[in-house]
Amino acid sequence: MGQRNKSSPTRSSNPGSPLYNKGEFTFESTRQFGPTKQRRCTDCGCLFIFILFLGVWASLIVYFLNHVNIEQVVFPSDSFGNVCGKGEFSDRPYLYFFNILKCAADIEGTIIDGCNTPQVCVKECPNITFSVGASNEMRHIELEHAICQYGIWPNRNNLYQLTQKELCAKYYFKSDSVGGRCIPSILHLINDRLFDEIRNQSIKDDSSDGSVTAEEIVESNKAISKLMQALTLANHLITDIIRTWKWIAIGLILTMFIAFLWISFMQWIARYMVWVSIIALFILNSLVLYYSVDQYLDLVNNKSNKTDLADLNSIMAKVVHPNEAHRYLRTSRREPDMMDFDFKSLLKDSLEPYLGSTKLWIILAVVAGIGLLVLTMITFCLCNRIRLAVAVIEEASKAVNNTKSTLMFPLVPFTLKVAILTFALFAFVTISTGSQARYRNQLTGTACSPLTEIDNNCTKIRPFDRSLVYLAHGFNLFALIWVLYFISGLFYVTLSGVFADYYWTRDKRDISFFVLLNSFGRCIFYHLGSIAFGSLLIAIVRFIRIILEYIDQKCKKYPNNVISRFFMGCCKCCLWCLEKFIKFINKNAYIMLAVHGKSFCSSAHDAFQLIFSNGMRALVLECLSAFLLFLSKLAGDFDDLNYYWGPLGVYLILSYILTSSFFNVYDVAVDTIFLSYLEDCHINDGSNERPYYMTKSLAKVFGRKNNQAH
Repeated sequence: MGQRNKSSPTRSSNPGSPLYNKGEFTFESTRQFGPTKQRRCTDCGCLFIFILFLGVWASLIVYFLNHVNIEQVVFPSDSFGNVCGKGEFSDRPYLYFFNILKCAADIEGTIIDGCNTPQVCVKECPNITFSVGASNEMRHIELEHAICQYGIWPNRNNLYQLTQKELCAKYYFKSDSVGGRCIPSILHLINDRLFDEIRNQSIKDDSSDGSVTAEEIVESNKAISKLMQALTLANHLITDIIRTWKWIAIGLILTMFIAFLWISFMQWIARYMVWVSIIALFILNSLVLYYSVDQYLDLVNNKSNKTDLADLNSIMAKVVHPNEAHRYLRTSRREPDMMDFDFKSLLKDSLEPYLGSTKLWIILAVVAGIGLLVLTMITFCLCNRIRLAVAVIEEASKAVNNTKSTLMFPLVPFTLKVAILTFALFAFVTISTGSQARYRNQLTGTACSPLTEIDNNCTKIRPFDRSLVYLAHGFNLFALIWVLYFISGLFYVTLSGVFADYYWTRDKRDISFFVLLNSFGRCIFYHLGSIAFGSLLIAIVRFIRIILEYIDQKCKKYPNNVISRFFMGCCKCCLWCLEKFIKFINKNAYIMLAVHGKSFCSSAHDAFQLIFSNGMRALVLECLSAFLLFLSKLAGDFDDLNYYWGPLGVYLILSYILTSSFFNVYDVAVDTIFLSYLEDCHINDGSNERPYYMTKSLAKVFGRKNNQAH
């Protein structure tokens, strides 16, 4: 590396910051490498905005809490604001909806305004399904099980008229209590006998307004059906987890132990993992190519099989049609419980028509062939780049092994994220509950019922305008996104400081025992503003993406509007790319921030210059590190596909989250080591005056060496 012009360099107040002369890095012999010790607060304005934003968020929740009884947030409450199971309703702990189908028909309206149907507290949920006026033989049952608003006492002569005025419930479903609310059991447990009965006239109404068929029930209540399926599944899972929690805990401990071992050995096995994976991909693509061509030739020779790809849409429509799915369930003569559903048989029946398509095998052969060609070109053209990327990954493993305390640090951001998610959920429920219209006495402001008040002072009052409620929900969502990304940034900057300390320390034995605590302290005292700035950029893009996704879901109601759907897809694609780019810039800016203590924009500029001048190295390292870390996360799992799927699935999910926490630390180490290496090469040249700080093993792989041993 040639000598750089060192005349009149621009000095920085930070001894650890790079010095520039006409856009070039220069070296000062007295400067201090590694994380800068003398720092100043960065992006203070952004920190002030962030703190102010948090204050507004908290004030918003307090404001809504002042307009709602806190018990109404925790416990079910009726249309008049009375809390079921409390006070004079202590003997009525359950909430019943007169027509719960209205809740499911407009989920968005239910969230904003509450369910648009009368709701009363009851002693127990209905245990029978019927409709008032359906049959004369049911009159005695109707009176016995009738649920009406408070102060209404029906008889044989006026029950039907009361249902027309929504003073009494007209439809009754056998229900279960879910969170103190009566949810119809029929919506998630339709057996063979009920299916044919309900399909056309499950709940018949002899009145002039016709009948309520199962088609209407199922169509208007898809959301509740899915909810109940999820609740049923959750109930089974909880039961299985309680029975097997000891084994799950033992498995997670073993997973954590394996993750520790994996990280420890990564410095020796990383290169073998890369090349074995590349060879495996070669073999896999070759096998797919050979098998696809072989199947295609067999189908061509067998003229009796003339299935065409053009017919596949109709075939699939038949396979996955709800009637076919139900017929499949009916053949088993059992209730369609999700825990014992035979997915393998249904999957086999669904795929069988595709396997007879010649065009399908042509497509697979072409894809496999292109994949094989691209893989071959990448391997031969980027072989040296892959070797260098592996060296950085191995060095990152050494860094993690030298600072094992970093592996426990993810517990801090995880705990903070759980707390923020809990607060945001509480805020969501508070806003939704406080926005619902209630009956209030105009004189006293207390809850009342228009049926029992003798004067006209009991009126229905909506505390907030709909637009304000929408705005509050949007603000709560944006605050959640921003704070979550802020916590992630705090995690990233802290770990970057630790691994930068490791890289820029010649004798690794000199690394402080409190290196993690020191880095965390620097981050808290000096750089919260920069983290708030970086996280704000990502939060804005993510929030816009969520809004576009919401609009796109609304537009799906109008499938013929092709032009708007096209532009919507383009916008979503562009924003996805923009978000990925900002995340990439952010993480590298965080590394430079942790090392040099500059503002966010300056750190992003320095990081971008370093990476842009080494674009191919950065690309290969990014892909390889992501691939290796993904394999490492899977290595902590015990795949036993024959094991009962509930507890096993929970274990696999938890173990993946656990290993992800460990290997996210590893990911930060890889990025920090790589960026530190680039800066080391840019500033130093291996001479006695400017020796490299990289380790000997890293210098050997990159073909660099110091003129004098240090």
